Amino acid sequence: IAGNINILDKSTTAEITGANLAGASDVNVKANNRGGKTDDIISFGAAGSVISGGSSSYTFDGAIGVDVITNTITASINNSTIDAAGDINAAAYSQIRNSNIAGAAQFSSSTSGLGVGLGTVVNVINNAVKAEIAESTISNSASVSLNADEIEVLKFLAVNMGLTTSGASSAMANAIVNVLNSDIYSYITGGSITSSGAVSNISNYKNEIEGITAVAGLALGKGNTLGGNIITNVYTNDTQSKINSNITAGGKVSANAQSYENLNIIPAAVAISTGSFAAAANVAANVLVNSTLAEVGGNITSNGLDVIASDNSDMVSRGGTLAASSKAGVGGSIAVDVLNKTVGAKINDGTIVNSENGAVTVSATAQNASGGKKTITETIL
Repeated sequence: IAGNINILDKSTTAEITGANLAGASDVNVKANNRGGKTDDIISFGAAGSVISGGSSSYTFDGAIGVDVITNTITASINNSTIDAAGDINAAAYSQIRNSNIAGAAQFSSSTSGLGVGLGTVVNVINNAVKAEIAESTISNSASVSLNADEIEVLKFLAVNMGLTTSGASSAMANAIVNVLNSDIYSYITGGSITSSGAVSNISNYKNEIEGITAVAGLALGKGNTLGGNIITNVYTNDTQSKINSNITAGGKVSANAQSYENLNIIPAAVAISTGSFAAAANVAANVLVNSTLAEVGGNITSNGLDVIASDNSDMVSRGGTLAASSKAGVGGSIAVDVLNKTVGAKINDGTIVNSENGAVTVSATAQNASGGKKTITETIL
């Protein structure tokens, strides 16, 4: 048995709290730098066994990769007064790149017995990314920008092979499990902001999962063989961009919440036996529960207002099975996708908007790879 287990629990905070800043140019509050990897994990595990001869043998081979990642990232301007002639930026970034390679192989020339091979990749990711300007007074700024950004890239390769040449049987399986729970928040609440330029508030979530999982079993003689892939992906994401403040801006004010999920998995299972039975199967389940919300309240005077929420999902699982036996061969693939997506963009009741020479746009968009595109857009001139 070969295994890699990585457990990470991190908290990263950049903040200005209870401060009075005067005569500043630019003010930057950043938790991590955009474009850089905050977590870069590569895991490799391989296991194998060889049984030569004998009347009976039993083997087990396993390659296991487990990653549990918990990140809390916060950039905050809270209960402060800032008089700055330049740009005000508060940004919280997280970028996780995780690669897992797992392989198992076995060979037996025994006349009876059983060989079992298991390849397992498990990723559990819990992320909370927040950028906020709360209960603060910002004046004379050239622009104000708020960003909460989460990027997750998960890649895996799992290969499991078994060969019996006499009468022994073999069973191989790969199990891939990804559980992702992310909260991405960008908030401007309370206080007041005065800027000669734009005020932008952006929350962004992006996830990519790509992988190949393959099993192959060959049983010669009187042996039987069984091979299969089990894949489970569970996403639970909450992405929010909210403004509820008194804002006077010479440029556009925008609240933008966006989510993107890309799933691309290739499962392949092959089982060939000269005995009585061979079976190969792929089973995949993808569950996506997403909430993406852009919301504006308070008193807004600006040259245009955008309230935009979008969630795009590309979920592609493709592959195949091959089962062959001198008597009975069974092969099949099952893929189940469950999507529960809530996408909303709104201007709250009681909000005062004075958009001088600019359009007010409220737009909510939900899109997935297999179901087309739905867009609701309202423009007030």
